[in-house]
Amino acid sequence: MALRRAWIFVLWLGVCTAAAEGPPAVESVSGRVFLDANANGLLDDGEKGIAGVAVTDSVNFVTTASDGSYTIKIADDPVIPYKPARVVSLSWPSGKWPTGAWWRRLSDIKAKEAVNFGLRDDEQKLPFSFVHITDDHGWGGMYPVFAKELKKLGPSVKLCFNTGDLGYANMENAEAMFSSAAKNAKAIPLPMFFTPGNRDIVQPPCGDFSAQNELVGNGGFTKHIGPIRWSFDYAGCHFFGVDWMRWPDGKLEEGTPAVGLEWIEKDLGRLKSGTRIFAFVHFPVAHEDFLAVMRKCKVEYVLGGHNHEHKRFPKDGVAACTTISLRGNGGCTLGLVGENGFDAVFRCPGCAGKKPTDHSPILCAQGKFERKLLPALRKFRGRRQAVADAALGPATKKIDTGNAATIEIAAEIEPGSARKVGLKIECRKPFEIAYDGKGLNVAGVDIPFSLRADEKALKLHVIVGKDSLSLYANSLIQLDKTVSTGAVTGVVPFAEGGGATVKKLEVWELKALPPGP
Repeated sequence: MALRRAWIFVLWLGVCTAAAEGPPAVESVSGRVFLDANANGLLDDGEKGIAGVAVTDSVNFVTTASDGSYTIKIADDPVIPYKPARVVSLSWPSGKWPTGAWWRRLSDIKAKEAVNFGLRDDEQKLPFSFVHITDDHGWGGMYPVFAKELKKLGPSVKLCFNTGDLGYANMENAEAMFSSAAKNAKAIPLPMFFTPGNRDIVQPPCGDFSAQNELVGNGGFTKHIGPIRWSFDYAGCHFFGVDWMRWPDGKLEEGTPAVGLEWIEKDLGRLKSGTRIFAFVHFPVAHEDFLAVMRKCKVEYVLGGHNHEHKRFPKDGVAACTTISLRGNGGCTLGLVGENGFDAVFRCPGCAGKKPTDHSPILCAQGKFERKLLPALRKFRGRRQAVADAALGPATKKIDTGNAATIEIAAEIEPGSARKVGLKIECRKPFEIAYDGKGLNVAGVDIPFSLRADEKALKLHVIVGKDSLSLYANSLIQLDKTVSTGAVTGVVPFAEGGGATVKKLEVWELKALPPGP
């Protein structure tokens, strides 16, 4: 027995102290960024370099010379102690898009190899949309399901962002987990950009994060998924992602490491003043050091996950939200980037999971958002007016609300043969909530949306305050928007291009604006 224990100790010690197997550390990387005329991902004769493009090792940045050439010296990064696991990546400008790989892991770079990055011209314009997903926890198993959901959102969606927790990583499963997630990601018909979550960190035996092993810490992530810090421009907007775990003195804890915060400031400090910035991190509001950088750099919006909730976090001048776990039903946040603003729309296509954290209890059809929303509202309700089973047409009578500061609307409208149906809100700046079979337009915001095959009616629940609008549609989407309405004087249901029916329309004057559900 004593001999057996001795062998166990020797084997355990070997695991804790074993040197990494693989290539020697690369000290610097050189190459060119070029205009890939034939979009084949290769630097061919006659293809010209592009000046002024940023290249990063996730610690520092360099910019390309007039001929597109660059050399970057690889700096130390305490959260990736094994240097061959480090990544060099491209941060490309608006109007361009990579034609091949935009990042390379140092372990894959041969001695004296030129690491070239090709870019093509790409038409990019406002408005456009992106989707944010997070917390799959299933090695990317939900990506094929989510790919089907993406088809409903239409061609305006250009990008996909994933803020991590791809599974539950450890030394034994890391290879399988990250390679499976990368393989499943191919089902998503959009470019997808990842940041690591806390469950993506590979903890070594004995807790020695300085171990020279290619999987330790973020090593498994960089081997199969990509850089832990990245950035690029699209349509004049800047997007960046950053890691969220650190281990000072070898103890794992939450929070973007100091090297990551410094990288953010270097990245955003090189941008033209007034550039709109969107950030992605596993959990966006937990730590003041991160929020301080967001405020300093005037980041427009931060998106993350971790709590498995659709939740908004207006946090001391930082606009942020979290998104439900992808695991339960393929839910996401749809980011609508307009010329003059940004709107985050929560989507929950129907609960497939049994755990409360697998879906949005406010939105999900099985979660029944009324459980949380209505009890809070009933305390504030005043005068009620209602219409039921009424045909809609050009002369439909409005519900007069006088000069109500805040109102609540519950409506069910069967579109019938109408080309467009909805509600007109009469106020200082009148607006519509309109449905045309392909999407909702809410106070000028276009939201991809359509009734399911088993749905006959558009179901709206709307709260209009003096400066705010909250909308829930068919237990599928939620939009909160700042609007300058002033007093509301009336609500008018309408139909255009055919007949429709109001099955139910209830309007309450609210005594005050209730707290969010």
